[in-house]
Amino acid sequence: MGLLGSRRGIQIIAGSTAVLLLTAVGCKGPIELTLSGQQDLNGGNSATDVVYQLTSNATFLRTPADVFWVNDDQVLAGELVGAKQTVVLFPGESEEVEVKLNRGSRFLGVAANLRNPDPQHWKAVYAADEVKGKRMSVSVGHDRLFVQLN
Repeated sequence: MGLLGSRRGIQIIAGSTAVLLLTAVGCKGPIELTLSGQQDLNGGNSATDVVYQLTSNATFLRTPADVFWVNDDQVLAGELVGAKQTVVLFPGESEEVEVKLNRGSRFLGVAANLRNPDPQHWKAVYAADEVKGKRMSVSVGHDRLFVQLN
């Protein structure tokens, strides 16, 4: 009896097809991220910018900057997937970051640790499906960050 003629053979083919479908669905590639410091970045000072992969955006969105930056790892402990990516930006400089989404990542968050952050614009978060395979440009200014998806 051939491979297709047995119950085991059908299970193997069905299982292989499922794996191929799952792989194809998640195959949009990494997220290309450009972080740029404007000339007025953080009042002319460097700023630490961090990229987070998250299972939920709830804590990231509701936590104010003064609480968040005391210990961002602890604040996001239940929602953080894998290691965060940290970049120190200087005024007028740019850094390229490639983000490979980890299994379980449903959101991608970016936050800028600024001296006097605008309460609503020091961070941004996007659904992972929205940014997969795209280029993300993050520009960090005096008190906020701006995000553009291409």
